[in-house]
Amino acid sequence: IPQLAAIPAALRWVSYEPALGPLTMGPADIDWLIIGGESEQLSPARAFHLEWAMNVILECRTRNIVPFMKQTGSNVFHAGETFGVKGPGSDPTEWPESIRVREFPKSIVA
Repeated sequence: IPQLAAIPAALRWVSYEPALGPLTMGPADIDWLIIGGESEQLSPARAFHLEWAMNVILECRTRNIVPFMKQTGSNVFHAGETFGVKGPGSDPTEWPESIRVREFPKSIVA
């Protein structure tokens, strides 16, 4: 992320997927963060903890970074328990309200 911040660009973004652990962005200067768990490309998909998404979305809010929650993946946990989703977990109605975030940076919205 620090190398990305040094590149002159109109929009800097990071794809945090598949998320395989918690992410703390530190002092990075990015505009957009895409968040997602792993779908069943591997059998079984590696674990995704909803707390990772909740925490990084809160960090985005405090740092004016636009978050986009793409999917939870198919092997999801919350508070140490299995959290049921269908398929790749791409239906936001299956997620907790706090991670139903699909925003785009103003610089790419027409």
